[in-house]
Amino acid sequence: MNKRRLARNKIKELVKNYGLSFSWFSYRSSRHYFFIIFFGFIHILCLYLLQTHSGISSFSHPDNALQVCGLLTPLHIVPEWYFLCQYAMLKAVPNKNAGFIILLTSIFTFFHIFLFFILSFSQEMHE
Repeated sequence: MNKRRLARNKIKELVKNYGLSFSWFSYRSSRHYFFIIFFGFIHILCLYLLQTHSGISSFSHPDNALQVCGLLTPLHIVPEWYFLCQYAMLKAVPNKNAGFIILLTSIFTFFHIFLFFILSFSQEMHE
C-alpha cells in the first residue's frame, strides 16, 4: 500500500474511533464562528490603526501628550526611593557631565567603604 493511503486510513480510523475532525469547515456553524472571529480581528486592527495614526489617546494619561524638553526631566516623574540620593546628586549639579562624575564617585566611595568593612570583619574572624 501507498504511504499516503496508509496515512489517510489512519486519519479515518482516528476520526471514526475518537470523533476527531481535522477540517475547519466540517460543521456548518464553524464557518459562522470563523467569520465572527475574523471580522472582530479586522475591527480591532482598524481601531488600533486609528489610535496610532490619528493621535487619539483617550485611554492614556494627559501628561503623556505634553511636549517636553529633552534636556529636562518632567516634574511628574519621580524616582523610586532607593534612587533618591543619586537623583538628588544629579539634580544638584547643573552640568550633566559633572553630575555623572559625582554619581560615579559616590558609587565607588560606597563600594570602597563596603569592601573596607568586609575585609576588616574577615581579618577579625581569622585572628
